[in-house]
Amino acid sequence: MGIDWRLYVGTLVATLIFFGLGVLVGIGLTREPTARRLEGQIRRLEDRLSRELGWRDERIRELEARLATTDRHWTTMQRWLTEALPILVDRRLMFRNIALVVCAPDPDNGVIERVRETLLRAGAQVPATITFQPDIIAAADINAWRTAARQLGLVVGDDVPEDALRAGVWKRLALLVRYGDTERRMNALTALGWAKVAGNLTTPLGSAVVFVAFQQPREKEQVQAVDLPFVQALHNVGVRTVACETTTTQNGSPVEWLRGTGIATVDHVDTPMGMVCVIAALTGHPDHYGMKLPARTLLPPVNAFTPRP
Repeated sequence: MGIDWRLYVGTLVATLIFFGLGVLVGIGLTREPTARRLEGQIRRLEDRLSRELGWRDERIRELEARLATTDRHWTTMQRWLTEALPILVDRRLMFRNIALVVCAPDPDNGVIERVRETLLRAGAQVPATITFQPDIIAAADINAWRTAARQLGLVVGDDVPEDALRAGVWKRLALLVRYGDTERRMNALTALGWAKVAGNLTTPLGSAVVFVAFQQPREKEQVQAVDLPFVQALHNVGVRTVACETTTTQNGSPVEWLRGTGIATVDHVDTPMGMVCVIAALTGHPDHYGMKLPARTLLPPVNAFTPRP
C-alpha cells in the first residue's frame, strides 16, 4: 500500500503553521521588555523637557523683569537729563555762529527745532538753515555741475574732470559757509533746485550741525555722493561739524559712513543724551556718540561740562 501524497502536504502545512505561531509568540515575548524600556525613556525625556521648559519660563520672567526695570531707569534718566539740560548747556556756546544743514526730510521738523532751541539756550546764534535735495544733486549731470560752479563764482573750463568739478563746488559751498556768503551766491542752489536756504548766510559760521537721517532710510551711494563730500569740505576749511541721525533711523546708520572724515557723529540726537553730545562735540570734545553698535561712547566725558576757570 502506498503512502498518500496528501498526507505529506497536510503534514508540511501543519508544520509551517506551528512554526509561524512559534515565531509570533517569540516576537511578542521579546518585544514586551523593549516596549517597556521605550516607554521609560519617553517618560524620562518628557520629564527633562518639562524641567527645561520650566527653567526657560523662569528665565524669561526674570529677563522681562530686568527689562522693565531698565526701561524705568532709562525713562527716569531721560527725564532727569531733560530737566538738567538747560543747566548743563548754559552759556557753553556763547559767541558761536552755527549753521543747520539738513540732508534728509524730518517728518515733523521736531528734532531740528529741538536742536535749534538747545543751541540757542546754550548761547549760540543759529542764523541760517541749508536744506539740501540729495535726490536732485545725486542725479545731476556734468552740465548742471558746471552751471552750479560758475554761479558760485568758480572759473571752470570745459576740460575740467567731473570729479574735480564736484570737489570744487563742495569746497566753494563750504567756504561760503565758513566766511559768509556776502554776495548771496548760494541762491544759485535754489535756482537749480539743489537746496533751500533760510535765514542769513552773510555771517561767517564756524560750526555746523548736519542732519543726515531721521526715520526714513538713506541709500549709502546717495550719502557718499552728497553728505560725505560736503561734511569733508566743511571740516577741511575749519568748520567744526557734527553729523547727526535719530535712534529711529531705519536700515543702517548713515553717520557710520561719515566717520572717516574726522568729524563728530551722534546717532541719538532725538534724545536728551544726544543733545548733550552735540553740545560737547561743538565745544571741542568730538567723538562717535550714540546707542548703535558702531558708536564709541554713549555720553561725553565729565570734563566736557565742568566749570571753566
